[in-house]
Amino acid sequence: GWLRIERLLHATGDEAAAMREAEAALDWARVWDTPGCIGQALTTSGLILGGDEGLARLRDAVTQLERSPARLELARSLVELGAALRRRGARVEARGPLRRALDIASAGGLVATAERAREELRVTGARIRRPTSTGLDSLTPSERRIVDLAADGASNPGSRRRSS
Repeated sequence: GWLRIERLLHATGDEAAAMREAEAALDWARVWDTPGCIGQALTTSGLILGGDEGLARLRDAVTQLERSPARLELARSLVELGAALRRRGARVEARGPLRRALDIASAGGLVATAERAREELRVTGARIRRPTSTGLDSLTPSERRIVDLAADGASNPGSRRRSS
């Protein structure tokens, strides 16, 4: 809720109002003194600020969120940090946070965040590993047809033993 206001103001170009709201949110987060809230507020204010100070806040956000159980927010902040580094031309440095974001997002089923991390990694020139799949998703189409046939009760006639 409250951090969306800052992002909306920022998106509409009202930077001064966005920064006022972001600073107020950060002040409240520090009053609550929870790493998750502080990390989210630092991420939002870092995005609005931009430049060196914004990058420093994004780094601080990641540090705070690492102390929190908020894995979704950590993945998002890592993507934002990686994207900011990439925009500054630090493509190699950007890959670490982006790969970490991809790992967290993939493990947690955060499809949109994982896709954004993958796209940012691609833009840095990194080799992107294929998403790992397990279960039915890991099968080839041929293997899947065999599993479906077996599930429907089909058997392999060549594997039947003859009774003597």
